[in-house]
Amino acid sequence: MPEITLQPGAAAGIDTYLDESAPATSRGSDTTAKWGWGGNDNTDAMFKFDLSAISKGSKIQIATLSLWITAHTGDVAETVISRILPANSAWVEAADWNTLDGAAAAWAGSAGCETEGVDFAVPNLFTGEPDLSGPATPFWLDISLDPSDFQALIDVANHGFKLYSEIRNSGVSRSGVYSSSDHATAAEHPKLFVRWIEPSGRLFKYKFNKFDADKKIYGPTGEVIQPSDVRPDNWILTEGFDLPGGEVYDSLIPDPRVSYIVGVTFNEDGKILAIETDRNQFADAIIQRLTRGV
Repeated sequence: MPEITLQPGAAAGIDTYLDESAPATSRGSDTTAKWGWGGNDNTDAMFKFDLSAISKGSKIQIATLSLWITAHTGDVAETVISRILPANSAWVEAADWNTLDGAAAAWAGSAGCETEGVDFAVPNLFTGEPDLSGPATPFWLDISLDPSDFQALIDVANHGFKLYSEIRNSGVSRSGVYSSSDHATAAEHPKLFVRWIEPSGRLFKYKFNKFDADKKIYGPTGEVIQPSDVRPDNWILTEGFDLPGGEVYDSLIPDPRVSYIVGVTFNEDGKILAIETDRNQFADAIIQRLTRGV
């Protein structure tokens, strides 16, 4: 099974934290970051890792977020990690408590990216109380993320996730402090380890003969799509063959010709050679949208 360890920074992703006590201050360039609570000083960590190496249709087996903890004030109870929803897809490392861009664009739901179902999704990638008080600092804190919920970052959309505590405005401070991606020691930057199973068995590859004028691709309303316009992340309606497993989802998708484009291959002169489609992933995406509201 393939696996990868990702760290934010450069083109690999971004990270920061939102600080309620300094709502107009960006923490994106701070060398340490934190999450927790204390009076009106709630802090939420934000991450977005580049997951493009993981193909759509892959099955996530393990996803682990690792933080180099440098300090803490007790254990942070009710720690949660939640996916960021599309309404906040434009958030950047310069984000602050008030805005997703560190300038004028407010968070979709409320300040601090706080509104469930608008700013972030449920169910959560993680819910629990990480053990911060046991080990002597500094140490690596490994947080196991739920593979089935992490799957949505691959199959639906990756807008990152936030690490925070559901306890708010408590008089007793609790926080975890860790090295951010701007820390001078790269080995101590946040890490995301992912192991997955590549799509297998569910993929159907249809080879096009560029000299056969009858081989066409049709869109959902019956229009002919030119080969140069075929791209991954689109739905297609195919003619001339039945996709495997079509009957399984007839109650959900009446037309067995509908599929999801996973990948497109071109030859050296730009002619399309093959389209990889995934019938099951089409059904999976619809089920996720119905059950999760995404």
